[in-house]
Amino acid sequence: MPEASAVTIEGSQITRVQAPGAPPPTLRPDDRLIDLRGRTLLPGLVDAHTHLMHWGFRFLRPGLGGAANRAEVLDRIREAHRNLPPGRLLLGEGWDESGWPDPGFPTRQELDAIDAGRPMVIRRICGHMAVANSAALVHFPAGPDVDPTSGFLLEEASMGIARIFPPNADELDQALEAAERSYLSMGVTQVHDMCLPDHLRSFERAGTDGRLRLSIAAILPRQELDFLVDSGLGAGWHKGSVRLRGVKFFSDGSLGARTAALNSAYADRPGEAGALLLDSDALARDIARADGAGIPLAIHAIGDRAVAMVIAAFERGLSGRSSRVGHRIEHLEMVNAAELERVARLGLEASMQPNFVGNWGLPGGLYEQRLGVERTARMNPMSRVLAAGVRLVVGSDGMPAGVLPGLADAVAAPHAAQRLMVDQALAAATREAAHSGGFPDRGILRAGNCADLLVLSGCPPGSAIGHEAAEELRRARVEMVLTGGQVAFESLEMNPATARGGKG
Repeated sequence: MPEASAVTIEGSQITRVQAPGAPPPTLRPDDRLIDLRGRTLLPGLVDAHTHLMHWGFRFLRPGLGGAANRAEVLDRIREAHRNLPPGRLLLGEGWDESGWPDPGFPTRQELDAIDAGRPMVIRRICGHMAVANSAALVHFPAGPDVDPTSGFLLEEASMGIARIFPPNADELDQALEAAERSYLSMGVTQVHDMCLPDHLRSFERAGTDGRLRLSIAAILPRQELDFLVDSGLGAGWHKGSVRLRGVKFFSDGSLGARTAALNSAYADRPGEAGALLLDSDALARDIARADGAGIPLAIHAIGDRAVAMVIAAFERGLSGRSSRVGHRIEHLEMVNAAELERVARLGLEASMQPNFVGNWGLPGGLYEQRLGVERTARMNPMSRVLAAGVRLVVGSDGMPAGVLPGLADAVAAPHAAQRLMVDQALAAATREAAHSGGFPDRGILRAGNCADLLVLSGCPPGSAIGHEAAEELRRARVEMVLTGGQVAFESLEMNPATARGGKG
């Protein structure tokens, strides 16, 4: 985390970082000087776990986030139904019942009452649970994840809606444009995207046309592992600012949907403890195949039963040795100290979401409802992850997208095992995440690195921790973003002439 008085950029690269107190650089006739006037310059932020297209579609589809109750969700769907051409799928995203007075899920019958003829699906904020009406249900194959009575879709059914109702190329391109614009405005210059092959084609189209400003580390679904192993591509494919980062597996679901696999039952549903979605022996074999082919795996594991199973599968798949491939455990919410020592020995990375703590981990929140006070206090131990010597990278999972709010949540987390200092949180969202995504030339202000940069209105000292530092982070405004040395976002405060439409 070097301090500097000036950074020089030529083309797409940083060419010089001047120490504090050094004389100002000598300007040439064509150079542009940007005086930050006391603002903070950082490497561009990295969202190390997101769903880029999913986020983009939220600007194109009815959003259900922030609805105060089930009736408001249904009202929003009713309004969207009135404005959508007949016959097209109506997909609403992002409802979260955890703060409702009556936290019951919407049902198929309630959607049918709006219209039983148009396919309608509403998906919960976690993505692991959705509700479909009768017209949509007929398109989903029967199975344990589909309940035709309630209309509930769980796990693969909920997360596979795009495979049942695939968007076309134009819709994908529109979603990518909307998502990129949103991310750049939040200071994010790189994402690790849980994506589909069709999304890669959209990324390639944008890159070919010169429209892509984000760097994207693409993580494909489990179904693509065989192709990547057999083709010999491994994780080495890259084109422009897009590179293949690996393959994602799901070992369990989410706490909100009560599908995360627990050792002990849910506090608010004593008869349920979630379920494992993978066979341990089969997972160990896949780990061995992927590691041998140089393909990083990103394995979703939230509940303590799932985390224990995944770590044990890695030990068998790697034959107990440390891997340098860059395998990750996504979320890693319920993990103990002994397990973290094993994670470190295996060379695994922890991809965590501090915004989950702010969203659901505070006193009285969803996690306490699902797990009780004692288990909630042991969740998301980001500080202990670092103490164990495990690489920590942080992302948002699109709940909502963006990195700064989660960094503030980490700095002011309610339990000491969760809490990070500002510099630790920033490192997890810049240097460490860029390395994990396969972009070692980003994430650090260093000569020779790509000039992906962020200007903030302010930032607390690196050693700061607690609520005051978190509030300072929350007040910080994104005022300029550069990708590859070019301005990709500029606020009114940074350049009034440009913001007003003049010649900046």
